[in-house]
Amino acid sequence: MAKGEATRQLILDISLDLFSKNGFAGTSVRHIAREVGIRESGIYNYFTSKTEIFKEIANKFKSTAVGSTIISDDLVEQLEEPHQFLNNFTNKLISHWNSQNERRFIRLLLMEQYSQSSEKIMTLNEYMNEARSMWWMIFDELTRHKLIKEVDPKLLSDEFIAPLYMIRIEYMAADEDGKLDEVLDKAYNHVDFFYDSIKID
Repeated sequence: MAKGEATRQLILDISLDLFSKNGFAGTSVRHIAREVGIRESGIYNYFTSKTEIFKEIANKFKSTAVGSTIISDDLVEQLEEPHQFLNNFTNKLISHWNSQNERRFIRLLLMEQYSQSSEKIMTLNEYMNEARSMWWMIFDELTRHKLIKEVDPKLLSDEFIAPLYMIRIEYMAADEDGKLDEVLDKAYNHVDFFYDSIKID
């Protein structure tokens, strides 16, 4: 990575950390620059404003971007075994969410929902809608191939992802990297319960 690209990425990483602790309004460009180790004017060599930094962070962590990194060809090939597919996807998703930056992002997203800032990173509903769209397509595919019961894919999408996001909010919004086994146990229990309700007997 070139020096300029490395500095730009460092600005994004430091900003995410500061935003997740202090909120958007509570973080200044001066504070970001100090933590990065450059002059305040140096930030503007990479970003036109704090808002641009904020928006770039949001785009990076959108659910669609996450889906594209998790859903591999190997995973797609498991669709014919829905229970295995759901378990393996959930494992990859939880492991992905367990990174420090993912923990910081979900905390930032929650903090900014009711802030008085004029800049909104995105609403929780917008963030969830992207995940819903991805899962709607997955459950539509499973239903069309008669691999699960014929149920409205949109309903299945909500029923499947909502508990996973609740687990994420409860256990994975802190900076500490812990309780992963407990999180996975809860997630797998949800997958088992959910699959029992949609499997074809």
